[in-house]
Amino acid sequence: MVTLVLSATPTPIPPVTGVNRAVVTVEGAAIRFAADGSGPFDGHRVCPGTVIVLEGSQEIHDFTAVALGPGATLRITFEQRSRGLS
Repeated sequence: MVTLVLSATPTPIPPVTGVNRAVVTVEGAAIRFAADGSGPFDGHRVCPGTVIVLEGSQEIHDFTAVALGPGATLRITFEQRSRGLS
């Protein structure tokens, strides 16, 4: 598991190899994020307790988030899923 403490600066997920799924839990404060490479400022706003599931290495790579308040933290679990499993 990886823990990221967010700020007002866009923060990506650290590079990881051999994974194709990330489960991201938002804690502490609301965040704004995007997973399409566009940047988080106009992205989705989510509150603490939200779970974001990123599917595929490209979506994981393109994910960035910013804090909307102090204490915004992401807890990220990485997985390698076999094709054909849901």
